[in-house]
Amino acid sequence: MVAVALRDIVKPWRRWRSRRSKSPLQESDARDIVISKTLTLVFGLISTALALGLPYLGSLVNIGMAIFGAIGGPIAGAFTLGLAYPRANSWGTLVGICIGILQGMWIGIGTILARMGTAKMLPVYKVSSENK
Repeated sequence: MVAVALRDIVKPWRRWRSRRSKSPLQESDARDIVISKTLTLVFGLISTALALGLPYLGSLVNIGMAIFGAIGGPIAGAFTLGLAYPRANSWGTLVGICIGILQGMWIGIGTILARMGTAKMLPVYKVSSENK
């Protein structure tokens, strides 16, 4: 995951930033090593937190469906937007996808916390038929 993130996200971003600021591209192995070690730590902490929180999340099928619902809905909406409205631009679509994913994650995480009793059960958390 670190190698993919470094090659597909960090390095293209670095090239884009140098083109935008019209400065020469400065790539160094020492900087890439620090970035890869930092990404390793971040991905390790995220993986450990997910592994420790897995017993509280329910079955793997429910987790998969929750993730698909939070991410699949906004992507399907962007696809439908492109079919129905040809004048939609990429920035507006990207912002809409990000807001939709954040809202879906808010509802999903809030539902889990409300089930555990650590958060108040808001009406928006009763969206799925399982919680009614």
